[in-house]
Amino acid sequence: MAGVEEFRYFGCQLNQSEEPLCKVCLEPTANCICPECPQCGDRGKARCYKEHPLKLNALQLINRTEAKIFKMGEDLDLERQYLQHLNEQTESYCEDWSEI
Repeated sequence: MAGVEEFRYFGCQLNQSEEPLCKVCLEPTANCICPECPQCGDRGKARCYKEHPLKLNALQLINRTEAKIFKMGEDLDLERQYLQHLNEQTESYCEDWSEI
């Protein structure tokens, strides 16, 4: 898509624009790869996979798994940054134990 900044991480194409992503295949809605629902004719609607006889295909599952891996990587990076911050502290550090 022209003008849309995108990059790949573990094969996951991430949309860096404001264009909304399909809730099912996680592609930009203009490039949705979801098949048409045989019952209602909609595409990219989560309800079709819950209420109608539509099942996720391999490409949809791959996209969703790659997005999950990317999110896990972001979470890991954030935890590593926090750990580095804690290791750099020179005074005693008190954490709220009520969150454990």
